[in-house]
Amino acid sequence: MWTGYKSVVNAVYPNAVIVVDKFHVVRMANKAMDDIRVSLSKERVKAIGCDWMRRKSLLRMRYKKLDEKGKYNVDMWLENEPDIAIAHGLKELFYLIYEMPTRQDAEALLDEWLSLVPDEFKKSQKDFRPLVTIFKEWRNEIMNYFDHRITNGYTEALNGVAKVMNRGGRGYTFEMIRA
Repeated sequence: MWTGYKSVVNAVYPNAVIVVDKFHVVRMANKAMDDIRVSLSKERVKAIGCDWMRRKSLLRMRYKKLDEKGKYNVDMWLENEPDIAIAHGLKELFYLIYEMPTRQDAEALLDEWLSLVPDEFKKSQKDFRPLVTIFKEWRNEIMNYFDHRITNGYTEALNGVAKVMNRGGRGYTFEMIRA
């Protein structure tokens, strides 16, 4: 999501449909929730903060994908920490947007989600503010996913393979890697 990219695409291909990859948007929801966890852990005694850090993967996972033990641990955590519970609930609801069958359903749920984000969670770059504000400039491109359900996951995977090869073969020239 870079404004320069959007400007160039619109100038060169005026009829092109830009689709923002859902991975990048959903990652922002996880990051917001995680940043709230980190900021709250700094207010707690060190032992609690360290325990939260060890268990952070439980919050990052989708609740429906946790096993019974994981759900129990998350439920206990959220019951005792209302701010983390709100952030986790916002993250889970945001993920549901991408499970909607139509663009109209997704837009309706997005509008509801935006109205549910508390003002205290929209104050800094270390909470939900980046995710909320991204929809001011990129809403149409993000919602285009529901009209053209494509991602660039394949390209990202190939780029990852190329980077691994590059790191493993120090000193290779570009021509050698390409060959």
